[in-house]
Amino acid sequence: MFSKKKYIQFIEQINIELPETPVEIYRGIYLLEQENDRLTDKHIKGSTVILLTDKKGNKLNRRLIQLPIEQGIETILTDLLIEPTSNKNQSSSKSQMILNDIEEPKIKNKKKTVDYQTVFFLFTTNLAKKIYMALIIVLFLFFTSFFVLNNHSSTSTDSQSYHELLKKKDYEKIIKQYPEKENELVEKLYSEKNSKELKELAEKSDSQIALFYWDFLNEHWQAVTTMKNVTPNETIQAMRGYAYLKQGKLDEAELINKEIDNQTLKDQIYQFKKQEAYKALHEKDIEKAEKINKEINDSELSEDIKVAKSMVNLLQKYEKDRSDSKLSEDERKEAENNYKMWSENLKQLGGNDNA
Repeated sequence: MFSKKKYIQFIEQINIELPETPVEIYRGIYLLEQENDRLTDKHIKGSTVILLTDKKGNKLNRRLIQLPIEQGIETILTDLLIEPTSNKNQSSSKSQMILNDIEEPKIKNKKKTVDYQTVFFLFTTNLAKKIYMALIIVLFLFFTSFFVLNNHSSTSTDSQSYHELLKKKDYEKIIKQYPEKENELVEKLYSEKNSKELKELAEKSDSQIALFYWDFLNEHWQAVTTMKNVTPNETIQAMRGYAYLKQGKLDEAELINKEIDNQTLKDQIYQFKKQEAYKALHEKDIEKAEKINKEINDSELSEDIKVAKSMVNLLQKYEKDRSDSKLSEDERKEAENNYKMWSENLKQLGGNDNA
């Protein structure tokens, strides 16, 4: 029996990029040829099961195909267009489909009926489509082949050339040949704390970004915040925010992070405020420390504020006693020693990190 119209469907794809919805035969053959060319160019192997169906979706035949192949796709799929002569053995259909997935040498079996009408339609339609597509491709390549070939040649060697120069530490040449790699190179040198190479790159290649990272690495905080001609991004802004903190300029750092919301800078601002609170405690300014802690709500700082209050109370007493004329000289001397001791204890509050 000959079907008026047939479709093919690609299923169980491995390394294949084809639509899984049914398509007309000539369209499917065209897509398969394109995929075969792609796999050939990339030296990749793949496979897919091809189903032959009618308009209603009834499965007529099935074939596993391995790609890429050198012979024509139409030749390979000729067997797919041969319909089974009998549908009586419905119970064996599933096992037959499974067996069809295994490629074996073809054995002459029962005579099959070829749908010559479909085959003829396939070849004639596909031929016309190929001619049409070939004309388009020729015209396209005529105008773009030089650009495409040169672009392909350069991109295929970019990575290798870049890494070769990187191994040779020819950083100046990298900036000249691959200016788009400048940030990547500078960040690499910074992560390695390579101050010497950053400085040389900044001087020899006139790289502002290299100079910026060199200044930051060497803690030239004012230079970091005032440098011009550095393309800003979140990382650059966060680094500037940190440099402002190191200059004691909390407002500038907070204004920067208000928009970029950088977590690292946020943590640094938090620590800066905490350190400021401990400085206030060391200077007996309890009120300032409490005000800061209302913003950061630090549990450790809360405990130390309570401790600082008790120390300040003692210091106030000993300060009064050491100059009290009503007390004996020994008592005033003892008060003086106690005052010095508790002053030192207060300065130790919060540890060295917050001193």
